[in-house]
Amino acid sequence: MPEATSDDADPMNYSTWRYVASGPHTNWAEKARLDALEAHRKAEGDDANLNGVYFGVERVDLTDY
Repeated sequence: MPEATSDDADPMNYSTWRYVASGPHTNWAEKARLDALEAHRKAEGDDANLNGVYFGVERVDLTDY
């Protein structure tokens, strides 16, 4: 973090290096979790209390089916 916040990291400081972004990237496990939560929210209705509701995800080998 100190390197990322130093004056040398400032792109206007014309140092010999820069930080560049990559992506966007998708965390497919997180997407599956959030998709399940969204489906549950829709099924339960707008007034549903979802406090404490969470979904786990697991990797499934499709060749086992």
